Amino acid sequence: MMDLKKIAAHLDPMCGTPVFLHMEVNPGAYIRNAMVTLERYHVRGQGVYRIYLQFADQQGILHMDDVTEARVEDGRVLFVGYDEMERIARTLVISSQPLSMGRNGEKGDA
Repeated sequence: MMDLKKIAAHLDPMCGTPVFLHMEVNPGAYIRNAMVTLERYHVRGQGVYRIYLQFADQQGILHMDDVTEARVEDGRVLFVGYDEMERIARTLVISSQPLSMGRNGEKGDA
């Protein structure tokens, strides 16, 4: 179960500010360090959650279903969804700082 109060405590101060997103859907799709201004968000559900992010100035929205876990690490909010075989099927990271672009934390080596 997600601690929605803890998630809100980290996302609320990010509203109205630029954030960096990393989203991955397995197999085969990801976006890394997309910078947007987070306007508002919703986390809904019980056991399995939906994440909705709205971005300022009509930059767009992001909607992710079937999220099963969330945590805060190093000031980043991480959402994860597992498939029926308990493999990671989707991830979403929201951070006020860009994520590393390289392997093992090295910049420039994607």
